[in-house]
Amino acid sequence: MEIDHLIQHYQEIIKCYEENQKTEAKDFNVFDFMSDIFGLGETKHSRIIAFLLNPDAPHGQGKLFLNLFLEKLELKNYEDDHWKVYAEKGNADVLIQSTYPIRKTIIIENKSNWAEDQSNQLYRYWHNLIYLFHNRDCIKSRDKTINRIIYLSPHENKYFEEHSLCKPEKGYEECPEKKVPIKIDNWFFRSEFRDWLYECLKNLDEHSQKISLFITDYINYWEATNFKHETIMNGLEEHFTNKQTWTDLKEILSKKQQTKINWIENFKAKLKFLSESSGWKFYQQNYGDFRIYPSDNWGICFVYEYEKGLSIWKEGITIEQKEKIKEDLIGSISDFHFIDNEFHNNTTYVMAFNQNQELMFKDEDEFAWEANNTNLFDTIANILKPHLNEETRKMFLEINNKLE
Repeated sequence: MEIDHLIQHYQEIIKCYEENQKTEAKDFNVFDFMSDIFGLGETKHSRIIAFLLNPDAPHGQGKLFLNLFLEKLELKNYEDDHWKVYAEKGNADVLIQSTYPIRKTIIIENKSNWAEDQSNQLYRYWHNLIYLFHNRDCIKSRDKTINRIIYLSPHENKYFEEHSLCKPEKGYEECPEKKVPIKIDNWFFRSEFRDWLYECLKNLDEHSQKISLFITDYINYWEATNFKHETIMNGLEEHFTNKQTWTDLKEILSKKQQTKINWIENFKAKLKFLSESSGWKFYQQNYGDFRIYPSDNWGICFVYEYEKGLSIWKEGITIEQKEKIKEDLIGSISDFHFIDNEFHNNTTYVMAFNQNQELMFKDEDEFAWEANNTNLFDTIANILKPHLNEETRKMFLEINNKLE
């Protein structure tokens, strides 16, 4: 079958590329090292981007990188704004906001690992982080001079999908906009993003050698990534001259997507049964965010996210409020460790499972495979079962009351 030959050829190209990379003795790159040893998934790339953009980060450049970024966006009158930069906040990969003197929001949707768009994804980000940020003011929420959404992908053939811009059928009835009302900026790691990094390098002073090497390595990492992508595509193009192969591949990819959805739905069904048979409530925030609450009143809950693992989470909780409940949780849930400050740049995480690395995956595809073809659910169930009891449920409800 021609498609079998295509897959075999693809594997040969990858093997040849990787062998050549080993024999070429290329210079050491810290991001290649991180990718090989720890994995460099979407969340880590988001944190790197947020680190560079954050004026308060320990890169020693203050607002330099952020100002160059805002200048490249052609944002006006940004010099006096009080900006805050977050990674993985409100489900946005990178969130940049100013509350004074004028409210402004920039969202970066990072597709560094080629993840597919979720249904209504960009609409939900616009609604939750722009529309609500402007107190449901439609005029301000449509204003591109104070609101931007950047869709950042590795290559020019990865654009946002139309279904991501559309309003969900349920849960957003109060908003009149049926579609994201501002134009989405398509940026690519190999062009606009790279050009911004080069501007950052050009504007560094001679004493900033460490951060200069850091940025140079990150540029080189993406240059190598793009070269690998082009090598693979050039090697496969000969197969795409055969219309039947092209049609077969399209059908296989469609079936793969549906298979992935089915696998995640099966995982969800088993986790929901585990929750509700234990007297708890289950809720799925999105394909990668599963929550188990003590009651319909939400509040504190167990959360499983394939990029972050298993944790205990409470929306809107402050570091000061965490101190009020620290003793209760540490005394009752010993296989989780307490988080005094932030977890993935977010204060809403209260505790994290001690062996979370075993439950974390680089992307949705890897998670779906593990959920269906390994004992991932059994592992999570064995962790949660001792805690999904009436005693813990009452403790969570008491914590909710204490924090109100």
